[in-house]
Amino acid sequence: RGLVDRVVKTSDTDQDPGVLLLNEALDLAWQMARNGPIALRAAKQAVNEGLFAPTLQDALNIEKSCYDQILTTSDRLEGLAAFAEKRTFF
Repeated sequence: RGLVDRVVKTSDTDQDPGVLLLNEALDLAWQMARNGPIALRAAKQAVNEGLFAPTLQDALNIEKSCYDQILTTSDRLEGLAAFAEKRTFF
């Protein structure tokens, strides 16, 4: 998935567009919350800090630093196992 992977169509419904958008955002948040909390925190940190990095190389260094933080965690190992076994993270 990318940074933008959903578009909420509001023209074909009588529902409030804000409610439709909120429901879609909450659905995405729940999907993300089911992943490993350490990896999710590191990904969020990489995006938040990388967004303001002065160069692409600086942003990539931030991303690598965040990834390095999770390399030895049980979250990473569980995530890899869950992916290999085609099951959800627990």
